[in-house]
Amino acid sequence: MDIYEKNLRALSKTHSHLVQMIEETIVDNAKVKVLRKSTDGIEISYRRPDGKTITFHDDINLSNLPPGATKLLNKKEWTKVILLLGFGLGVYPEHLLKLMDDKCTLVIYEAVPEIFKVIIGLKDLSELLGSERVNLIIGDGKLDLRFIQKHHRDIARGRFYVLKQSLCIETDEAAYEKFRSQFKESKMFTDVNVLTGVNRGAEWSDAFLENIPSIMRTAGVARLKNLFKGYPAIIVSAGPSLEKNIHLLHKAKGRAVIIAVDVVIPTLVPAGIIPDIVVVLESNRTQFLVFQDIPLLRSIPAVFSGEVVHESLSALYPGPTFFAIIHKHPASIWVQRFWLDKGSHMEQFGGSVAHTAFALAQLMGADPIALVAQDLSFREKLHAGEVTELFYPEEYIEQNKKRNPIVKDIFGDERYTLGQFLTFRTAFEQRISGMEGMVYNATEGGLSIKGAETIRLRDFIDEHCNVPLTDFAKVIESVAISHVTCDFDAMSSDVQGDVARLKTIQKDCDRIIKCVKRLKKLKERNLLSTVEAVHLVETIERLEKNVDDPIVKMVAPYRYRIENYLCNNDIKDENLDVIQDFLKYYRELVDAIGSFLTKTNGLIDSLRREAEISILLSDNSLHIMERYFRAGTLHLGAGMVREAATELETAANEFSNFSDPNMQKMYWPLALQVYCLLAQLYIKQYRYYEAREILGVLMSFTSTKNDSQKFILNSREIEEFVNLCNQKITMWKKTKANKESLLVKAEENYGSHIESGAFYYKAGEYDRAARAYINAINEIRTLLVKNKSAYAPETIRLLSAYYGLVETYAALDKQEDALIVLDSALQEVNRIRNLDLQEILEDLGVLYIDLAQRLGDHSKAVSVSQSFLDILPHSFILDEKKRNLMQEGIAQISRMI
Repeated sequence: MDIYEKNLRALSKTHSHLVQMIEETIVDNAKVKVLRKSTDGIEISYRRPDGKTITFHDDINLSNLPPGATKLLNKKEWTKVILLLGFGLGVYPEHLLKLMDDKCTLVIYEAVPEIFKVIIGLKDLSELLGSERVNLIIGDGKLDLRFIQKHHRDIARGRFYVLKQSLCIETDEAAYEKFRSQFKESKMFTDVNVLTGVNRGAEWSDAFLENIPSIMRTAGVARLKNLFKGYPAIIVSAGPSLEKNIHLLHKAKGRAVIIAVDVVIPTLVPAGIIPDIVVVLESNRTQFLVFQDIPLLRSIPAVFSGEVVHESLSALYPGPTFFAIIHKHPASIWVQRFWLDKGSHMEQFGGSVAHTAFALAQLMGADPIALVAQDLSFREKLHAGEVTELFYPEEYIEQNKKRNPIVKDIFGDERYTLGQFLTFRTAFEQRISGMEGMVYNATEGGLSIKGAETIRLRDFIDEHCNVPLTDFAKVIESVAISHVTCDFDAMSSDVQGDVARLKTIQKDCDRIIKCVKRLKKLKERNLLSTVEAVHLVETIERLEKNVDDPIVKMVAPYRYRIENYLCNNDIKDENLDVIQDFLKYYRELVDAIGSFLTKTNGLIDSLRREAEISILLSDNSLHIMERYFRAGTLHLGAGMVREAATELETAANEFSNFSDPNMQKMYWPLALQVYCLLAQLYIKQYRYYEAREILGVLMSFTSTKNDSQKFILNSREIEEFVNLCNQKITMWKKTKANKESLLVKAEENYGSHIESGAFYYKAGEYDRAARAYINAINEIRTLLVKNKSAYAPETIRLLSAYYGLVETYAALDKQEDALIVLDSALQEVNRIRNLDLQEILEDLGVLYIDLAQRLGDHSKAVSVSQSFLDILPHSFILDEKKRNLMQEGIAQISRMI
């Protein structure tokens, strides 16, 4: 086996994904030359594209590493990471590997695959390449930066050092700068995610524990996997740019899966745009405001994260519902075995609801995917419509303008952004770079997203949404309502067992604290050598073994310091007061377990109730109507409005199916209670139209309630509820009228192909701009043939389209095409001599003359000026333009002579 094969085989064991790339790399011998290969060493040269030659040799003095690197490598008890920029001849990384212990990881980035391929053919580097402690990144294409997340704790704690080989960096400075930039962005993104977890860990855990009964009774997102494979999807976020193209979503309905983020619902639904599914992510006590008083939610399926607020969101939502467990916090890992078969887990990235919506689109198999209103920037407000006002005080925007960065949008215009928006963009870019399908940015504004092609939403719909009309929401609903199996008894038993373990640990912690306090007193009296002290130490050691239970990790979100402590690699400092540190830790652990047990006690009660309901629903000794009525009242008492409404609807349906008058009479008192409860539940779910309909019927059937009919409403209560429904419906109609005006305004301002051409030109998408202008020219020409009365205004539009096309061809460096189009435009100019358009034509004439000059064709500029002067012989501006051109021509001839 030759050296190259030996090295490649070693590489395949640790970096199999790099082998094919190395094999396919073609080495240009004119660029990479082996100058010397002998027992004395190796020397090669690399010629850059600009002609500069870099020479590598392996007689490098590696005896003196930077002090910071040496200090880090000497910390034998730490895990740590060394990042080396440049593989070079392999000498430097080989030397570092020998200095490293088993707790050190070496990450090497080499920008030039050709150099790497030559070196592994010259030198045996199999030990280095086969080491599990080495992470190689090669090339300037897609950069695999997963090591940042894997080793984030060490990087964040400063157990990280960057070394660089200057000659390697000289080979491709742009590639190394790209690596540095992407490393910085990825680290910032990971920092934000970790910080969010630290700040909100307890909040997420609490919400998750409250949601467990609902999660158990609800379909998992796995049911959506590949449901719409190959269909286009449009992810609608809530950025301000939505006001530009919101009207087009009507056109996309049924032709693409419309996935909405939660905060865009108050803008979309009142405008008559009903998304096919909404994603609800935020564990926020005010998040329910995005759904409040919207009476059409019943027809919108939703995907909830396990951490949404239970009482105001997941417990209320009336539409078909799925749960997605996307945060791998300790509580979700703890009980995941009870729903793994349900498929509730969904891969998460990015941290925002738009990222979760994107992951959902991928799960459903959608391709291509378009991003709409993903501005990642702002000027006057953060959201389309009035959503910003729901969550932020009036001064919030101005404050953020002062303290946050200014960036350039896709048009090169300045906008404000937030640090988290930039990390969100990085997450999108990383996700897109690793996927096979196409992604389009149809935001029509905001920041660019690398890997997502800029497109207008109308063009995305026309080009990619050509599938058979499909009721996507109905398909989604059909997979949500199928039966879900639950084993509440088994889960309750397991949870109680774990609670007992935690209570024992809590007691042991209290005993450790007492022992440590006593030990501290003995230390102050210099009595650490006594029998009592030895006994205390032995007791602490024994109790610590009891406390060292994996279940303790579950309470980590309630005290993040514990999560840090539980890591095996904390920084050790000889100056720490070990006894004091013990006291802090165990006190916090006692409090954390107490907080967690408070929540789990509630969970155990909920699981017992759910087990009771499951038994009730399978009790054949009761009529099915009675079963579902009782189950509904139990869920209502627990605040699980969604489940209660579903069960009471089942009871009502059973009653409506009765054909026997005796059965109708027997169960009428129960039916009356069912409908009274349903009306109230519908009001809680903002289903005001449905509630009003039921209440209108109930007005004719109310009677005095007795002990067995405690849910009956009297006439006064019914009237109050009807008035409430009428008020809410009136408000809803006003909201609809307001949002419908947003649609009208968007449609009026969106424009046609000419505006599309201008959009793409400004965004630097010149090929698309050219196609848009050509479409505009063809469209206007067809119109002029059919409608002669539109000749004057449409000809001006035609000349505008020609002008844009000439500009675009010039930007594409297609001079000949630009001049041909310019000639076509002049022919149109000659056809409008008799039209009273002097002022407009004069402005167009100036633009065309300047355009011809920019094309560098002086004679064409003179010809253009004469064409417009023939129509407007008395124009002073055009005449002056022509005289200036003539003078410039004379000057050019003089210089030539």
